[in-house]
Amino acid sequence: MVAPPEPTFSTGQTAQDIVQLRDLWDLSSAFEEHAASGWVPPAVLDPNYIAPVNLRRVDAATGAAFLVISTILVVWKIVATQRTRLSSVLFLEDWLLLAALVGQAAYVVVIWIANGYQIGWHVYDVRYHSVLKLYKFTGIWNIIIIWVYSTSRASLLVSIRRMYSPIKTKIKPFIDLLVAAKLVYLLVCVFALVFYTPRHPGVTFDLVASMRHEGDLLELSIRFMAAQPAFDTLLLICPFPLLWKLKHLPERRRALILWMCGLWATTMLAGPNSMFAYCESLLQMGLQQAENSIGIYFSTKGYQKIAP
Repeated sequence: MVAPPEPTFSTGQTAQDIVQLRDLWDLSSAFEEHAASGWVPPAVLDPNYIAPVNLRRVDAATGAAFLVISTILVVWKIVATQRTRLSSVLFLEDWLLLAALVGQAAYVVVIWIANGYQIGWHVYDVRYHSVLKLYKFTGIWNIIIIWVYSTSRASLLVSIRRMYSPIKTKIKPFIDLLVAAKLVYLLVCVFALVFYTPRHPGVTFDLVASMRHEGDLLELSIRFMAAQPAFDTLLLICPFPLLWKLKHLPERRRALILWMCGLWATTMLAGPNSMFAYCESLLQMGLQQAENSIGIYFSTKGYQKIAP
């Protein structure tokens, strides 16, 4: 007679996982409430319980598609602007774009690797080993996202600065200041996320020490990402005092500036919602991709006739 298989929870979770997670997340109050109500993990009641669908694959596929689109546009931009390379600023602009592409490629790779550690929708779908790994990968891909965002925005800032080159305006040093602020912001975020003190042995990145007190897994990174629209608000309003001067710019350069202001506004409106609802982050990713794509297109067409 064949012995029945040893019972496990939905994703292979064992009693040891539950004990370790309780110690990591301070789940004693939740356990007491469930015990009082007679609640038990879903797999105990339903042996055919199906583990949650891994939505990280959607992120990976979307990120890969955006990577291909961005690579094509960046290569086209570099090739199309070869004849107008009269300023070293253009090289900075392109190198920042290439840095963003490298980060986007790294993001796709990390997401695919992390697919093996999907934890599920409920605490009883979680395996302790997966939590440790996901803490690490969450820290890595949040750093990468901030890297891509900061470098791509800095590149677009440099591009807009060059758009203003035919006219004399104090907006240029202001944009220089914003570019420097973006890069400083990037360094601060990287150091804060990398050297954040772990709250549990073996966790390389523990982004939320307050997890022990029912904190949000993405609390710290959300705070950093919420600071980014502060810079973008300045970018959004900076052309308005110069509207009367924009008529002196070539048509395509004027179109670039106005397009970018509109897209920044749309991205900022989508941003706060996506920070608190993970699935909607695809909307913000799409808006930022459109923003970068249109910016690259107009900057390329704008430089073909008038060199900076």
